[in-house]
Amino acid sequence: MNNDIINKLLHTIAPAATILIRIMVGGIFLAEGIKKFLIFDALGKGQFARMDTPLSVSMLILLAILEMDCGIFILGGDTFYWSL
Repeated sequence: MNNDIINKLLHTIAPAATILIRIMVGGIFLAEGIKKFLIFDALGKGQFARMDTPLSVSMLILLAILEMDCGIFILGGDTFYWSL
């Protein structure tokens, strides 16, 4: 099972530009989601509190998890059939 996923990631018929864009966009989504957890007060709570968003902490956690999930799905590409 694990070898199938690795083979799908390594042996693709996608053009090199598509793979490069997938790595860049997926990496940005993943990094921004992780950054929201690491710098929680400045980028997280503070940013949502300035916008007067109701349930700002809950929305921040949901948004950070969603960004990290989307980044993983985009990086995985065709391995996850529901991504992109």
